[in-house]
Amino acid sequence: SFKLQKSAVKISNGNYKNILNYNLMIYDLYLNKNIENKYDWKKYREMLISDDIYDYESAMILSIIFDDFNFVKDTKNFFEKTFSCEDTVKSIINQYLDKRLVPFEQTLKILQPKTFYDKFIYLMD
Repeated sequence: SFKLQKSAVKISNGNYKNILNYNLMIYDLYLNKNIENKYDWKKYREMLISDDIYDYESAMILSIIFDDFNFVKDTKNFFEKTFSCEDTVKSIINQYLDKRLVPFEQTLKILQPKTFYDKFIYLMD
Protein backbone atom coordinates (compact mmCIF):
# COMPACT_ATOMS: atom_id res chain seq x y z
CA SER A 1 0.00 0.00 0.00
CA PHE A 2 0.98 3.64 -0.36
CA LYS A 3 1.19 4.04 3.43
CA LEU A 4 3.55 1.05 3.71
CA GLN A 5 5.80 2.45 0.97
CA LYS A 6 5.98 5.81 2.76
CA SER A 7 6.99 4.04 5.98
CA ALA A 8 9.76 2.15 4.16
CA VAL A 9 11.16 5.44 2.83
CA LYS A 10 11.25 6.95 6.33
CA ILE A 11 13.43 4.16 7.75
CA SER A 12 15.78 3.80 4.78
CA ASN A 13 18.97 5.66 3.92
CA GLY A 14 21.50 6.19 1.11
CA ASN A 15 20.85 4.48 -2.23
CA TYR A 16 17.94 2.58 -0.74
CA LYS A 17 16.20 5.85 0.09
CA ASN A 18 16.53 7.23 -3.45
CA ILE A 19 15.23 4.03 -4.99
CA LEU A 20 12.36 3.75 -2.52
CA ASN A 21 11.45 7.40 -3.12
CA TYR A 22 11.51 6.81 -6.87
CA ASN A 23 9.26 3.77 -6.46
CA LEU A 24 6.96 5.79 -4.21
CA MET A 25 6.75 8.50 -6.88
CA ILE A 26 5.83 5.93 -9.55
CA TYR A 27 3.19 4.45 -7.28
CA ASP A 28 1.82 7.94 -6.60
CA LEU A 29 1.73 8.63 -10.36
CA TYR A 30 -0.41 5.53 -10.85
CA LEU A 31 -2.79 6.73 -8.15
CA ASN A 32 -2.91 10.49 -8.66
CA LYS A 33 -1.35 11.39 -12.03
CA ASN A 34 -0.93 15.05 -11.03
CA ILE A 35 2.06 15.14 -8.69
CA GLU A 36 4.23 17.72 -10.44
CA ASN A 37 5.33 19.68 -7.37
CA LYS A 38 5.31 16.80 -4.93
CA TYR A 39 8.64 15.13 -5.83
CA ASP A 40 12.12 16.18 -6.90
CA TRP A 41 11.74 14.06 -10.03
CA LYS A 42 14.90 15.44 -11.66
CA LYS A 43 16.93 13.88 -8.86
CA TYR A 44 15.39 10.52 -9.76
CA ARG A 45 16.07 11.09 -13.44
CA GLU A 46 19.73 11.67 -12.58
CA MET A 47 19.67 8.45 -10.57
CA LEU A 48 18.23 6.61 -13.59
CA ILE A 49 20.98 7.82 -15.93
CA SER A 50 23.78 7.30 -13.42
CA ASP A 51 26.41 4.61 -14.02
CA ASP A 52 24.75 2.46 -11.34
CA ILE A 53 21.43 2.11 -13.17
CA TYR A 54 21.88 3.51 -16.70
CA ASP A 55 18.18 3.36 -17.59
CA TYR A 56 17.81 6.11 -20.19
CA GLU A 57 14.49 4.75 -21.41
CA SER A 58 12.87 5.39 -18.02
CA ALA A 59 14.65 8.75 -17.78
CA MET A 60 13.21 9.81 -21.15
CA ILE A 61 9.71 8.67 -20.20
CA LEU A 62 9.92 10.40 -16.82
CA SER A 63 11.01 13.60 -18.58
CA ILE A 64 8.01 13.36 -20.89
CA ILE A 65 5.60 12.83 -18.00
CA PHE A 66 6.98 15.92 -16.25
CA ASP A 67 7.21 17.88 -19.52
CA ASP A 68 10.95 18.52 -19.71
CA PHE A 69 10.98 19.17 -23.45
CA ASN A 70 14.60 20.31 -23.62
CA PHE A 71 15.96 17.18 -21.97
CA VAL A 72 14.02 14.92 -24.34
CA LYS A 73 15.00 16.96 -27.40
CA ASP A 74 18.67 17.21 -26.40
CA THR A 75 18.97 13.54 -25.40
CA LYS A 76 16.96 11.90 -28.19
CA ASN A 77 19.87 11.51 -30.63
CA PHE A 78 22.16 9.96 -28.01
CA PHE A 79 19.33 7.72 -26.80
CA GLU A 80 18.50 6.41 -30.28
CA LYS A 81 22.15 5.75 -31.16
CA THR A 82 22.99 4.09 -27.86
CA PHE A 83 19.95 2.05 -26.87
CA SER A 84 17.62 -0.41 -28.47
CA CYS A 85 14.02 0.20 -27.49
CA GLU A 86 10.55 -0.82 -28.51
CA ASP A 87 8.68 1.04 -31.23
CA THR A 88 6.17 2.14 -28.58
CA VAL A 89 8.86 4.12 -26.78
CA LYS A 90 10.09 5.69 -30.02
CA SER A 91 6.53 6.63 -30.88
CA ILE A 92 5.93 8.22 -27.48
CA ILE A 93 9.11 10.27 -27.79
CA ASN A 94 8.27 11.41 -31.34
CA GLN A 95 4.67 12.29 -30.45
CA TYR A 96 5.91 14.31 -27.53
CA LEU A 97 8.52 16.19 -29.55
CA ASP A 98 6.24 16.77 -32.55
CA LYS A 99 2.96 17.59 -30.82
CA ARG A 100 3.73 17.77 -27.09
CA LEU A 101 1.40 14.80 -26.59
CA VAL A 102 1.84 12.77 -23.44
CA PRO A 103 0.01 9.43 -23.65
CA PHE A 104 -0.07 9.09 -19.89
CA GLU A 105 -1.32 5.51 -19.64
CA GLN A 106 1.31 4.28 -22.13
CA THR A 107 4.12 6.10 -20.37
CA LEU A 108 3.20 4.67 -16.97
CA LYS A 109 3.33 1.15 -18.37
CA ILE A 110 6.97 1.71 -19.29
CA LEU A 111 8.14 3.00 -15.92
CA GLN A 112 9.00 0.14 -13.59
CA PRO A 113 9.89 0.17 -9.90
CA LYS A 114 13.49 -0.65 -9.05
CA THR A 115 14.87 -2.71 -6.21
CA PHE A 116 18.31 -2.57 -4.64
CA TYR A 117 19.96 -5.72 -3.32
CA ASP A 118 23.56 -6.17 -2.28
CA LYS A 119 24.85 -3.18 -4.29
CA PHE A 120 22.97 -4.15 -7.48
CA ILE A 121 19.85 -2.68 -9.07
CA TYR A 122 17.13 -5.02 -10.33
CA LEU A 123 13.99 -4.25 -12.27
CA MET A 124 10.81 -5.38 -10.56
CA ASP A 125 7.92 -6.88 -12.50
